[in-house]
Amino acid sequence: MTRVAILTDLHYNKSAPEQLTAELQKAVFRFEERIQPDRVVVLGDIVHEVDAAATDRENAVTIRSILDEISCPVRYLPGNHDAVHLSIADDWPELFGHEAWGIDTDASLVYLDSTAPHLDGGRGEIGERQLRALRDALEDLSDALVFVHHPVHECDVSNNRWFADRPEEAFCADGAAVRNALAMTDAVAATFNGHLHEFGYVCSGGISHFTVDAFNKQLTPNEAFGAYAIVDRKEDLRVRFVDGGGRENTWYRRL
Repeated sequence: MTRVAILTDLHYNKSAPEQLTAELQKAVFRFEERIQPDRVVVLGDIVHEVDAAATDRENAVTIRSILDEISCPVRYLPGNHDAVHLSIADDWPELFGHEAWGIDTDASLVYLDSTAPHLDGGRGEIGERQLRALRDALEDLSDALVFVHHPVHECDVSNNRWFADRPEEAFCADGAAVRNALAMTDAVAATFNGHLHEFGYVCSGGISHFTVDAFNKQLTPNEAFGAYAIVDRKEDLRVRFVDGGGRENTWYRRL
């Protein structure tokens, strides 16, 4: 069995560090003592740009120092906010110890980088290099889990607080190409994304697409910090969404 804990949209900055770091430390304790994942994946927007790359680097180091207390490997994906001041190609390996994207065919885990600084606003894109690598790896994957910041699937954002007025920034610009690649085989069980700051589920083309809510609820004060997801993959796929108040919703799918 593979158990993955997922965090996303930490948006760490100096305006509310104590609350965020306190909640993150609680999550680390919960993961270590109760959940015991095989690995943790952070789906991007780890920092929230202020005014300088140096500040974002310091904030990234702070987040990693907290999550380094987890005994299992932690994989960090970049989000659009991370790419404002940081170089995803150069800074990411130095800050987090691995490249921004990669494909683990042994564990059937796919990590994609959807940052696209060349596009306007917060839009995302996977790009041909990653698409080519994904297509080449499909025959070596089985019940694969795909992790990415921006959704690669389509969903309704008309009531989304952040993207209702700018839906083009909600998704990967080449999401259709990603979906077409995934549909070439039955090697992929599910994708997991952040970015939308809400929980969501869509099944399309035989693939389950899960959106994980933001950990940081600083700008939505009526909601509690601390949302995360737990994914168990064995004979079936079990996904638990846990909001900041500790309430759970669970999805099952037979593999």
